[in-house]
Amino acid sequence: MGQGSLRALCIQMELCEYDLRKWLSEHLIVNEGQTVSIFIQLGKGLEHLHVHGVLHRDLKPENVFL
Repeated sequence: MGQGSLRALCIQMELCEYDLRKWLSEHLIVNEGQTVSIFIQLGKGLEHLHVHGVLHRDLKPENVFL
């Protein structure tokens, strides 16, 4: 790329009805199996990002889409 060239990064995501905070607020009782499943999926997602050199610097329930 020559000097002065612009590069753009576009992220395309599917539209998700829930984020983790909304889901948890509607499911006041979460059993152990659901909790383990959520954390395993979060771990796998973060591992995928890290393998590809991406760091998520704002991980919070509102940024976890279901």
